[in-house]
Amino acid sequence: MPRNLALALIAMSMLPAAALADWSVSAAAQARYDDNVGNAQNYGDQISDEIIGASLSAFQTFTLSDAYSLSAGGDLSGEWFDHLNGLRNAALDGVLSLKRKWGLGAFAPWGRASLSVGRSEFDDSYRDFTTYRAALAAGKRVDPRLNLWVEYSFEHRAAAAGETVEPGISADAFTQNGHRLAASLEYSASAKISVSLSAFARRGDVVSTVQSDEDIYPGARAIEEDPALGEDAYAFRVIGNTYGLRAGLGYALGEHSLLGCAYLQARTYAQGADYVKSVAEINWSYRY
Repeated sequence: MPRNLALALIAMSMLPAAALADWSVSAAAQARYDDNVGNAQNYGDQISDEIIGASLSAFQTFTLSDAYSLSAGGDLSGEWFDHLNGLRNAALDGVLSLKRKWGLGAFAPWGRASLSVGRSEFDDSYRDFTTYRAALAAGKRVDPRLNLWVEYSFEHRAAAAGETVEPGISADAFTQNGHRLAASLEYSASAKISVSLSAFARRGDVVSTVQSDEDIYPGARAIEEDPALGEDAYAFRVIGNTYGLRAGLGYALGEHSLLGCAYLQARTYAQGADYVKSVAEINWSYRY
């Protein structure tokens, strides 16, 4: 068990029994189409695929005071790629978050700090990594229909280096660091229909997998073979800026379940890896 998660569980066990609240359990499933799985710049290197994902989460909230609450739990998820077998994966994450509300009721502004650690394992195990993430978020429900929030996060992915491809250049292509800032809104158009919109900016490592490396090679911080995306494919780690926009539409099937669709488009600017990624998604979620 990762050390940070173990410490969080020990801290939770020391809370008084009176502070315990009911467990919150949720499940979700998605079907997605990604038109550029490998984040390639050149059209000839771009690979698309259909992806089915599912997750199961369980969290418990500890009420510390009228203003503060502590949540802890975990998430088990997986992705099945239709054609890219090596990218099929499963992940387990543990999350600990502290939330403060300034006031009572649904319209009180809130802030939250969270820490998480997780492990993702792939059919092609050279892509396995451990994720450490810290985030700060704040939000407010403006009126009964409109909810707004923002989040800043830092994420570190730790992976094992592969075999050296180019002398003098790291083969640790899948270890990444990234800073991300996002702003989101959700609007309830009716009792059953909701609309969501989010925009984000990210600065940090990106991995672009290509078979023709003339453009990206000069800016590469690491190079590693990436056979999951092709026999002659290589993953290049470069620094880049990514800007994205995601729009979603949800329809409440009942008190606890939601059916939705979403579309994401993101543009990354990096030396030799200026690329566009579009993802269309149908999703379902259940929360109890």
